[in-house]
Amino acid sequence: MTKMIIIIGSVIIIIISIVIIVMATQIQTKSSVSSVVCVPSKDTAIEIADVICKSVYPDIDFSKYNANANYQNHTDMWEISYTLISVENQTSIGGGGPALIINSKTAEVIEIYLQK
Repeated sequence: MTKMIIIIGSVIIIIISIVIIVMATQIQTKSSVSSVVCVPSKDTAIEIADVICKSVYPDIDFSKYNANANYQNHTDMWEISYTLISVENQTSIGGGGPALIINSKTAEVIEIYLQK
């Protein structure tokens, strides 16, 4: 239980740090504050997911998975999923890995789970 609390605390600190870095790099004016996007790209979404998923699921061998991020316009959410890759030809062969949903405007983790 204590280990899980430490992991969750570490993940929260990492997310806050990423959000601060992203926000610090954007030039903001009073009129554009409402349009700030904390997770602006697919690459950023995957980087955040990597840090969180590797902390929450330390026993998973992530070298066997490929991360993919899809942006959902109607919800402003990034859906990041890890799919198992074939050793022979390095193509995705299915799910079973972690999945994460992140709010693009706030970088809040909405959901994290293992796929079936």
